[in-house]
Amino acid sequence: MYSDNRLQQINEDTFTFAIRKDEDFRILQLTDLHLGFGWLSRSKDTLAMDAVRQLIERSKPDMLVLTGVGNFLIELMDDAGEVLLPLVLLDSNMYGEDGWFFSGFDRIRDDQVEWCMQRLDALKEQNPALKAMAFFHMPPREFKEAYEKMKLGDHSVIYQHGSIAEKDEYFGISKYEGTFFARAVDQDMIKWMFCGHDHLNTLSLTYQGIQMTYGMSIDYLGYKDIAKSTIQRGGTLITRKADGSVEIGMVPLGSVVSTRVRGVQNDSGDK
Repeated sequence: MYSDNRLQQINEDTFTFAIRKDEDFRILQLTDLHLGFGWLSRSKDTLAMDAVRQLIERSKPDMLVLTGVGNFLIELMDDAGEVLLPLVLLDSNMYGEDGWFFSGFDRIRDDQVEWCMQRLDALKEQNPALKAMAFFHMPPREFKEAYEKMKLGDHSVIYQHGSIAEKDEYFGISKYEGTFFARAVDQDMIKWMFCGHDHLNTLSLTYQGIQMTYGMSIDYLGYKDIAKSTIQRGGTLITRKADGSVEIGMVPLGSVVSTRVRGVQNDSGDK
């Protein structure tokens, strides 16, 4: 278990983490490490861990978040005990209703959504202006919905960075209807969502007031020949600025990052 005198456990799923209100706070999101932990994967595991070390050295984060987590709430708060930024970590589960591969990918389930919203509602009562972040592994269905709308020229979807590089513009979303995104929009606290799962996608879009971001991945093992691919590998740096604003940027390991997307306006106004 991680130990730091700034980290306090309140109950089985809630933690507080003390930060300086007047200083930038950096979170490095890592996803899809895909470590094999076997003798056949030893060389690629070494590449993955070397990549993690490089990203940490380059971005110098105050906190690491791996998107493939349990259900936890971490309240970033100042020395006076004021909550500055709640971080919701959710398990988006693995496979569907029977937990078997052929069920297809799962989603954040309703009981988890209720838990999340109850915790955020309690914080909102204390500070109605408080905004939150959510981290989980699989993208919500609305991520693909937003991308499709952007391609059709819907200017309510705002392009932030990155690309969709999976074959046939693939999104690894669940076939099951999930309620998390819609509830987050209605509840109006979560303004940033971070996921992984689709290793070649790095897209970040703002849709219905929420910025959804695919974290850059680490994977050297999960896909055939992915070790040779470079444009998606890295981390995502999330900075809570001293003034309370938030900046999100890619931290690529390579020198080239793909921004190939359709539906994004250029300077001339053409799509």
